[in-house]
Amino acid sequence: PAAALEFPNSHQEVFMKHKFIPLFTLSLLLLTACAHLPSDTPSRQMSEPLTYYGNYLIGEEDIDAFSEIIRNNDIDYDYKHKLQTPGDTNGGMAISADEYAELWNTEMEAQYEKLYALLSGYVQSGEISETRLTELSDAQTAFLAFLQNDMMFVQNTLGPAGEMQEMGSYGTAMINSRYASAYRQRTIDLMEYIYLLDHSALQFVYKND
Repeated sequence: PAAALEFPNSHQEVFMKHKFIPLFTLSLLLLTACAHLPSDTPSRQMSEPLTYYGNYLIGEEDIDAFSEIIRNNDIDYDYKHKLQTPGDTNGGMAISADEYAELWNTEMEAQYEKLYALLSGYVQSGEISETRLTELSDAQTAFLAFLQNDMMFVQNTLGPAGEMQEMGSYGTAMINSRYASAYRQRTIDLMEYIYLLDHSALQFVYKND
């Protein structure tokens, strides 16, 4: 499996103590990041229309089934619920953005490992070439490298501590939300590959027990 890359100025960077994101603005940022939430279960009813997922799925049944699994993930549900809890401070909500990114990063890594293991089984049975494992590893490494380089540029040039400081006090929340969004989308992509190979193997690792 592809080795994880180091993020020297990643979403784990300490928030600047003298800059706090206004409550309503950070709420908007984070609610936007987890906008596609479960909307078809009694306890999670939402007013927005259903979002459908899948780049390679064929057939309405598969699209519906896959999309329902993604929509009903506990990561988005827990963090939108947390953002709607009264009494949270600006600083607390800013930290929530970092926690949200961390959860999606952990889920992404777990789904990558699951896909790698699934493909390894096909390699052992002779159904596919071992080259497919190398391609998956290279793709994951390329994704992590792109995200690292992109966010290093943003942080060092436009971020709150960057040379241009174009983001102002909103920068840290925006950067963390960007990490969360990137990890979330990559997780969905990996899960679609798993679904195409084996419907029964698809499930989220994170559970809000």
